[in-house]
Amino acid sequence: MYKSSAASDVYKRQELLRALEKEELSPRLLSVTQAVLDEILSYLPLVEGSPLEEETRLAAAYMSVALKLLDPGAEIDPLLKGDVNKQLDQIMEGGGIDESTMFPEFQDDYSAYIPTGHYAGDEVLENYFRAMTWFGRVHFKIRDADSDFVPSRVPLIITLALRHAQLEDRSAAEEWADVNDVVNFLVGSSDDAGPVEYSTMMDQVYGEMATVVSLLDDYLWRNFLVLSQSLPPPKINTTFVDSLQDLEMEVGWRFLGQRFNTDSYVMQNLVFDHVGTPERPRLLPSGLDVMAALGSSAALDALDESGESNYANYHEQLREMTSALKNLDEPEWLSTASNAWLYTFLPQLDAKSDPYPGYMQVPAWAHKDLNSALGSWAEFKHDTILYSKMPETAAGGGTPSGGPAPGYVEANPLVFYRLSYLSQAVVDGFSLRGIQGADDTQAPVLLSLLADMQNLGDRLFELGDIASKEIQGIPLEEHDFLTIQRPLGAIEERALYSQSISQHGVGKPLKMPPVPVISAVAGGGESILQVGTGLVDRIYVIVPIKGELQIAQGGVFSYYEFPQAREDRLTDRNWQLLLASD
Repeated sequence: MYKSSAASDVYKRQELLRALEKEELSPRLLSVTQAVLDEILSYLPLVEGSPLEEETRLAAAYMSVALKLLDPGAEIDPLLKGDVNKQLDQIMEGGGIDESTMFPEFQDDYSAYIPTGHYAGDEVLENYFRAMTWFGRVHFKIRDADSDFVPSRVPLIITLALRHAQLEDRSAAEEWADVNDVVNFLVGSSDDAGPVEYSTMMDQVYGEMATVVSLLDDYLWRNFLVLSQSLPPPKINTTFVDSLQDLEMEVGWRFLGQRFNTDSYVMQNLVFDHVGTPERPRLLPSGLDVMAALGSSAALDALDESGESNYANYHEQLREMTSALKNLDEPEWLSTASNAWLYTFLPQLDAKSDPYPGYMQVPAWAHKDLNSALGSWAEFKHDTILYSKMPETAAGGGTPSGGPAPGYVEANPLVFYRLSYLSQAVVDGFSLRGIQGADDTQAPVLLSLLADMQNLGDRLFELGDIASKEIQGIPLEEHDFLTIQRPLGAIEERALYSQSISQHGVGKPLKMPPVPVISAVAGGGESILQVGTGLVDRIYVIVPIKGELQIAQGGVFSYYEFPQAREDRLTDRNWQLLLASD
């Protein structure tokens, strides 16, 4: 058996996120949404007949859409139903780019609301997916390149309501902050201003005791707009601007904004109008861009061979991105689970020389490492697609009797150690944020999965120790071979056990979940870039075991990327059927 550094338990990660969202985040978000909506509705009599009435009603409608997405059975104020239902119909139809029925000056890609990945097929998670997409994509601009643009006070009203709304035992703002903090930890901080930034500016302009009536003061509103000029522009574009230079003016507010992540930032800087010309723009990036920026020479070779790097300014921009990543220090790499995931790719993609084994120094191995990293990256994008900003262009069998079978671990200990750190960091990060499961009878699945994640970290560390022995030429012992043969995660264990007992007529054998997954990671014009993993390919490696050269076999990811029409986004199931067809 050959155990690769790409063999981490992707199923466990996906199930952990599913349990977190279903048992913790979704019910918390529902309670916050209901409380904020109730608070806004209480403002309507106070502003009736004033210039703020229409914007307060719009704020209530915005939160009502989110409430209905989270809980389709929720009751909506009769005065808001017409506008809310029109917007809901537009979301549920899942079309392409269109102007919002509720906010006519706001364009959105409504195909982004179609639940994909682990959200598809589960009613609670589908509802959560659509609501989080609404909160993350609807953008209330505070400034714009258009001279006729008039900013809205809707975000101020919602932010104020969030501060004042109360749940049974705490404020809605505290509950919102907990949800936001967990997402920050997993994926990264919001790329746009939100309730935190607006609340700080409100205190400076309106005072800490501000009420909804305070927002009627035009003089203070103008002061707020002046202060808002200090807000930084987003680094990643999702608003279909004509030029990325216009992004400097696309500053605004989102209730739970989509997150800045390093790989999306790399891709944003390698498409038009950073790369290409108006006559020949580069409309879609590639997963190879990310790997090339991380230092993979094999990725750059593939980009050159395919012609993807043959655009004006491509190599200059790639050098800039590569330099930016090289300048990140370890605390920055480890600041979020998303960045820590990318950090594991660095030793995998590095060119290999002594003391790595000879088989890892040949050119073919660089392609193997590239495929492994791309497959792992596609899995991660698939699992976090709800939270990550999508950049837009400007316009095995059991242990046999008689002792363990020989085995070999890919001799790259640093990758295993970093994966182990990431697994433990997820457990510790949840614990620090009060999500432990240990005393929470409402989250039994999450408790079990956190224990599994801790166990995964321990096993990855053991594999790192074995890889370290191999690279130093230290012979492996029997317990090392047993470690290599053991399943890596709980799902593999259950499948192997069921297959074993079924041979004796007990029960039916369980199958491993299908590996192929697909997600959209970027957009340009009428197309999106879909990236995914295919079936696991078999790899044969000549390795030294017990003083002899032997052929070991294992698995390696396959990776696909291709443009797809926005309205025809593939789900995991459709992708798996496509792979199984001719």
